[in-house]
Amino acid sequence: MGNIETICICGGGGQCHAIAPWLAIQGYTVNILTNNPDKWTRDFKYILPDGEEMAVTLGTISSAPEETVSPADVVIVTVPGFVNANEIKRIMPHLKSGAFVGGVFCSNGFFFDALKILGDRYPLWGFQRVPFIGKVSEYGKVGAIKAYKTSCQIAVENAEQVDKEAFRQWVETAFGLPAQLMSSYLEVTLSNSNPLLHPARISTWLEGWNGEVLTQNPLFYEEWTDDASEVYIALDADLHRIIEALPIDNECLPYVLDYYEQTNAASLSRKLRSIDSFKGIRMPVKEVEGGWLPDFSSRYFIEDFNCGLKKYVELADTCGVSVPTMRRVLDWSNAIIAMKDR
Repeated sequence: MGNIETICICGGGGQCHAIAPWLAIQGYTVNILTNNPDKWTRDFKYILPDGEEMAVTLGTISSAPEETVSPADVVIVTVPGFVNANEIKRIMPHLKSGAFVGGVFCSNGFFFDALKILGDRYPLWGFQRVPFIGKVSEYGKVGAIKAYKTSCQIAVENAEQVDKEAFRQWVETAFGLPAQLMSSYLEVTLSNSNPLLHPARISTWLEGWNGEVLTQNPLFYEEWTDDASEVYIALDADLHRIIEALPIDNECLPYVLDYYEQTNAASLSRKLRSIDSFKGIRMPVKEVEGGWLPDFSSRYFIEDFNCGLKKYVELADTCGVSVPTMRRVLDWSNAIIAMKDR
């Protein structure tokens, strides 16, 4: 693995707004590949969790991959899962030889798409969970980290073991948190974070909904219910049955109760309601006359149901594993999303 000097981040959401300035602070040239370059500024402001505001200078910001991707030693894809394949095809002709191409949201199927499109031509890597809780404070101008993770797990494919370890060390240094190298991309692709967390909450919140205008828009986490926790725990059990059927380390992913250091649905609910970085987030809705309707264009639906959860059910079918809660929640989402076309 060669020296890493230039990084390109593809996308423009919360993770891009958090990671780009963070890496710029560490001294890297950070380019942004975005469909909205005119809304960005190189003179970027950055807000840390303690409220400290910093000024950073970003690299090239453009919609042209030949300007942003071509010089990059590391590429980080932060687009929604349903865009992964098109984004990888878009950047493929412009990738530098030996560039490490990675995904920040591996639970959205990044590795499935990258391996299919790029094969073994480039080193591929990705996170099991995002390294920061990021936020867009002002699009293209101000980003924020709401909370740091205490550690991260990554996978690297298409590289010699010595290069995998060298890249792990780079991630640990660049992101400023301990990094564990997992043995397979499946160990970071199978996540009990957003692909299970969000569907558990949304499916219980909208249970019984028949298309009427909603008169309330509850807080996503601060009003988290025990019903949602019960579904979350059941989805997690399904996921671990898939993990047990695969030729990977069965200990690669802690159960959600262990991860949050809780014992049952009620205590898990209390924990999720108390997390400061989750506060203030409301349901994925759009305002209409008289109230709200579910926003089926939000990443909660198109990413977590249609990319994450759907791919897990497909993998379960391949493995011959029963995942009754996953299947029930996915069938529910397909039915409810179909309502928008009625």
